[in-house]
Amino acid sequence: MSEIYIFDRDDKLLTIISEDTGLVSATVREELNRVPDTPFSFTIEADSENAQYVKEEHQVVFRDREGDLRLYVIKELDDIDNIDGPQTTATCEPNFVDELSDNVIEDRRFSDKEAQEAMDAALQGTRYTGEVEVNLGLASTNFYHLSSINAIWKIRNTWGGDIKDVVEFNEENNIVARKTKLVQRLGKDHGQRFEIDHNITEIQRTVLSYPKTALYGWGASLETDGGGYTRYIDFSDVEWSVAKGDPVDKPRGQKWVGDPKALQKYGRLKDGVRIHRKGQYSNHDIEDRVELLKATWQQLQTEQQPEVLYKLSVDLFEDRVSLGDTAIAIDRYFSRPIEIQARVIAVEYDLMDPDNTAVVEMGQFLNLDDDRIEELENEIERIGNRPQQVTDKSYPNIKPSRPVNLRAEGGIEVIQLYWTTPMKFLSSTMKYTDPKSKILCRKVNIYYGVVK
Repeated sequence: MSEIYIFDRDDKLLTIISEDTGLVSATVREELNRVPDTPFSFTIEADSENAQYVKEEHQVVFRDREGDLRLYVIKELDDIDNIDGPQTTATCEPNFVDELSDNVIEDRRFSDKEAQEAMDAALQGTRYTGEVEVNLGLASTNFYHLSSINAIWKIRNTWGGDIKDVVEFNEENNIVARKTKLVQRLGKDHGQRFEIDHNITEIQRTVLSYPKTALYGWGASLETDGGGYTRYIDFSDVEWSVAKGDPVDKPRGQKWVGDPKALQKYGRLKDGVRIHRKGQYSNHDIEDRVELLKATWQQLQTEQQPEVLYKLSVDLFEDRVSLGDTAIAIDRYFSRPIEIQARVIAVEYDLMDPDNTAVVEMGQFLNLDDDRIEELENEIERIGNRPQQVTDKSYPNIKPSRPVNLRAEGGIEVIQLYWTTPMKFLSSTMKYTDPKSKILCRKVNIYYGVVK
């Protein structure tokens, strides 16, 4: 019988709910090295005695399909009364995401270090401890004005491996440890096979085809001797040669790298010649041009392939499937048969009947979101965090043109001035000033007029 432990914000155990005490359903969704939109939600009969403890910010613990204790926090509540009677549904997110989002790392840098050292730094000042259960070698990264949760994802992207969060109980069912683990991989390759006529009740294939055959690469903005910053570095000065062991020929002076095989497969035909489908890759943490070229090439290997996701509803019978498992899925009833071997990237199930409600997803997560706005916000924040050095040359010494159409209007305790000014002046010396902004100086309101 599945049980959900309810704790208050201070880790005091309040009650344990189950099907016998009003639990209606409890849906878990886990994704490989990602946090789903709805990671965990459960519904309880709202007129049951235990419903009083289902409150916002209270914590819940349950055992997942692997037997590990997982800690979540209630973030949303919905009360409804209908033919099924009054019910409360709680939507929860992983506690480690919630807690580690509230801790900020100001500036930590790691050069040729083990992942454990970075993990310890990422979790310093939190209630979580980090455990790196495998030797992932040496790597370099930095945390600059970064939340602890983003630092954890950055560690995983830098050193590799898979992330899992767990908690531990003592004999009295008290929380005694919160852990974030970095393991070699979640799941196993134990020959699991899903077939439409055997244990698949439904299979769905989704394909997104937006391939790129070449990528520009943009790295960090480097500090100059005068205290300023360069434009984003590129790898135009780096030369690659297949004859010298490089993966592709890339001449010096070329700011992009292309894949000839992808070009032949996906390139567009123009005047009998195939042309590249180009995109851009940015990583503003990379300060070395050779490293930037390597990273751009690796990204190109991902972006040149269509994205494919397989979603399966399965009857597991006596078999088990875990997040991260490598499995085979087969359905030959399509004209383009489904015959794949891939990792399980998502598992969804009901705690009250985990084996008979399992839905698994295999392949790769589909990139349906446009993250350009988020990247722009991060870049603005990064630039804003730079040390500022104001010198005599920080602002151009340009005499503005004479304002025209000057008009003064008297008011109560203020004089309002309106004028128009040539675009050249605004664009050269005031390009970051909103023409509609107001400046108050000694009870004089100055309004920038409409530029004509």
